[in-house]
Amino acid sequence: MRSSGDLAAAEVIVVDDFSDDGTAEMVERDFPEVTLVRRTTNGGFARAVNTGMTRVPVESRFVALLNSDTIVEDGWLQAAIGAMARDESVGAVAPRIVLHADPAIIDSAGQGYTVAGWAYRRGHGSRFGPPFDEAAAVFGTTGCAAVFRRRALDEQSSVFRDDFACYYEDTDLAFRLQRAGWRCLYVPDSVVRHKVSRSYDKRSGLRAYHVSRNLEIVFWEHMPGRVLGRAVWDHLLFTLLHATRTALQRHPLAYARGKLAFLGNIFEIWRHRRRQRRGGHDLDQWIERRWLARVVKYRSRSP
Repeated sequence: MRSSGDLAAAEVIVVDDFSDDGTAEMVERDFPEVTLVRRTTNGGFARAVNTGMTRVPVESRFVALLNSDTIVEDGWLQAAIGAMARDESVGAVAPRIVLHADPAIIDSAGQGYTVAGWAYRRGHGSRFGPPFDEAAAVFGTTGCAAVFRRRALDEQSSVFRDDFACYYEDTDLAFRLQRAGWRCLYVPDSVVRHKVSRSYDKRSGLRAYHVSRNLEIVFWEHMPGRVLGRAVWDHLLFTLLHATRTALQRHPLAYARGKLAFLGNIFEIWRHRRRQRRGGHDLDQWIERRWLARVVKYRSRSP
């Protein structure tokens, strides 16, 4: 978006990740004013976003990201951009993401991160009301729907890591933005409806692989050194619980492959950790210590 005061100047970019369902043809036929970018291979969500970012006009001040399974409500963009216009320290806005089937129920009010290495959707399953009816600083936003200050993204080598494909790519970005000194703000007046997990629910083996691998990379690259000693034990317990749950979902091999892929890159991951930018915000404040009860409550609310 080129101006916070003139949304008519917004440019819409649709990235088609080599789909075969006629979506690209429909966009091309029915929405000629939209910039359509066709990828020649299916590379996953992270690569698709990075491809789209290369087409964003250089004069744009803000960049909004929407997944293909979202529907926006009137005023969602104005509310998000208005919040960033009022505070130059805000580099990302987390909208109030609600369930498409029941908009009174929150899917995400920003993202949180625990000492166990588990990233979760803040407020997931809660009915809209206190404390989620007030704007608040949060750790990060989810890849489902977000609005960024262009300058904050330009400081990064990419929006998401290409090798992540999907899952925890938004958590990795949240750490990088916080480390660079940018704040993330949850804005409840910016409302987006979400048809949860439409992209990968039929390929849950693939989902198990990426979650298994990517959460390890984020934990070992980004967990602050002051809490890493304690965090290792919490992470081991969480890994045991997560592995058991994945096995019950009949995807133990995919989960194991994810862990092996992580171990195969452990030295490179450690080098990335040592090269991380210093300064920015105190990351310790975003690492939640009490996580076990939250996991149980969260899973009971998840579909």
